[in-house]
Amino acid sequence: MQTKYSTVEEYLALQPSKVRADLEQIRQVMKKAAPKAEEVISYKMPALKYHGMIAWYINRKDYCGIYVRPRVLNEFKKELEPYRKTKSALYIPYDKPLPKKLITEIVKCAVKMNLDDDVVKGKKAKK
Repeated sequence: MQTKYSTVEEYLALQPSKVRADLEQIRQVMKKAAPKAEEVISYKMPALKYHGMIAWYINRKDYCGIYVRPRVLNEFKKELEPYRKTKSALYIPYDKPLPKKLITEIVKCAVKMNLDDDVVKGKKAKK
């Protein structure tokens, strides 16, 4: 399978059909949570960017990985207890319901942190 993608659409089109719908759902949930964000490919994964990187997501064999900065996940320790995770990743098994509300909250938190960082740094309109 190809390992470099130019667009999110290209990435999704090349995913197995059995997981493509889940990935598209994650994409839509993230875009709704950060409507001003730009979709990009970063680290060979679909990602959202707005005043810095917000989140990445990727297909793995049995799960979808959602990656954010560690300080974002630290804000959701209790909510993340039922999930397998690392300091910067949340793993959602394909055989479990998609936690849309949690993904929305994580993305909104990442956007807020990016905007707060820009205020602290005195930046105006970095994307």
